Amino acid sequence: MGPAYAAAAGALAWLTFALAREAATHGVTVNAICASPIEGSSAIEPLNEAQRRQLLAQVPLGRFCKPEEFAHAVRFLVSPQAGFVTGEIVDVNGGAIMD
Repeated sequence: MGPAYAAAAGALAWLTFALAREAATHGVTVNAICASPIEGSSAIEPLNEAQRRQLLAQVPLGRFCKPEEFAHAVRFLVSPQAGFVTGEIVDVNGGAIMD
């Protein structure tokens, strides 16, 4: 991870926290999803086989996220079941980042 990516990721995380705190007073939840590359996405399609293997080597589950797996996380966060979840960053990344 380069410094520009790290700075952008950190900024988005802190923006999520700040918005969640502010919006909570209005009954609105704010969360973020950090996903690893998703099968069939424009982030993966242009990669050659060596680049794909290198990217997958960073994912303990050894595969890319399926679109429906990402959709399940979104579906949960917009559902009534997540009504008390705010200020969270949900990692949908096959274990690439564990915190």
